[in-house]
Amino acid sequence: MDTKRSQRYNKKKKRKLKLIPFLILVAILSLASSIFVTNTIFTIVSKSEAKHHSEIQADENSKEKVSESTTESTTQQSTEKKETFPTSTDGTIISPIPANNYENLSKTVLAPEAQNMDTELDAASFVGVALVIKNGQIILQKGYGYADYSENRLNTVNSHIQIGSVQKAYTATLIYKLIEEKKLSFDTPLSDFYPQIYGSQNITIMDMIRMHSGLQISIPGNAYFSTTDQVMDYIVTNVENTGQKTYKYQAVNYSLLAGIIEKITGKSYYENYENFFHNVGLKNFGQYIDWPERPGYTTGYKKSGEYLYSLPNPYDPQIFIRELGTGNIDSTAGDVYEFFNKLLTGGLIKSSVLQEVWKPIYSDSNTYIGGFYDQGDAYRMNGVINYQQLAILISKDTKNAVILFSNRGNQELTQPTISSFYQQITGNYVKF
Repeated sequence: MDTKRSQRYNKKKKRKLKLIPFLILVAILSLASSIFVTNTIFTIVSKSEAKHHSEIQADENSKEKVSESTTESTTQQSTEKKETFPTSTDGTIISPIPANNYENLSKTVLAPEAQNMDTELDAASFVGVALVIKNGQIILQKGYGYADYSENRLNTVNSHIQIGSVQKAYTATLIYKLIEEKKLSFDTPLSDFYPQIYGSQNITIMDMIRMHSGLQISIPGNAYFSTTDQVMDYIVTNVENTGQKTYKYQAVNYSLLAGIIEKITGKSYYENYENFFHNVGLKNFGQYIDWPERPGYTTGYKKSGEYLYSLPNPYDPQIFIRELGTGNIDSTAGDVYEFFNKLLTGGLIKSSVLQEVWKPIYSDSNTYIGGFYDQGDAYRMNGVINYQQLAILISKDTKNAVILFSNRGNQELTQPTISSFYQQITGNYVKF
């Protein structure tokens, strides 16, 4: 009996001894696994902490940059605030201020050297806005008379008046931009866009810009249009080609240029106008459609009235819809100067494009170029519509300018006055 028990005991012992290596192996594997898991967890935690630290550092750097930017902005604003000018009791600035600061083109200014001009305009019952720039400094920028007499609204430097035919310079600029972008050339024939116009294959973009196309049209006053597409259809159907490639002022050239802009871009003329001129920094302009509803609207007054404001001319959209590209935009005097300053100093179009359009390529001596006339010492522009007038004389370096913007257009007053003022600031007489 004892022998059997002994044998069973020895068998169990042997089995246990056989299990020891296996258990050791399991223990080793278990320990290795624990070490691996621990290292993995440690690595994950370390990376997480490093990432968190990096994010905190980036956030701190960002805050520092924002702080620096804010400090710079505050410093800049502080510097701008320091630029103050002496004013009269009514807030009028009474010293010259820089014309190359766009914000200054919305400020009322009457410097001592412009006192005689101011007195002259008052004595002549000028109605509108006058802007005079001498050697790059605004010496006069002021509203005169009423924007709307019935509403008791006076003209201010922010009055919006129709720019009339001066708009052609803006339309020409949109064409120049397309030429600069290689979407058009000065030699492109009109037939590429309007082949149905007789002789259009012999008329170039340059011919239309310079008013040497031979095209002419007279749209009857009783013609009614609902859309600018109807206007263009009427023009294309009824325009005449005289075949004479000499200068003749005909607004139809610029309506066709506006149509070409639409065809190339796939957008309306005004969309192109608004996008381009807003992008280059102009803010104070609009089209005729909502003109009466916008701040600064001015009523046109006929000069033949017994009193200054006895003959107001009612707003009629039919007057403007037919002037596509040629005279249906309103603006302020300051914005007009800003446009010509940027255009003539290379801020809008490459100089190579402007030099090409200004070449004396025609045999006649007319100096009409893309919306204005070259008067030798200065450029002259004039626009009249709906009894409103924009008259400009500006030196070729844009440092000197006289702008008379009137909602009671009076050529007999404007022409001698603008020439006189220009002579006073430059010493040169330029006939308007």
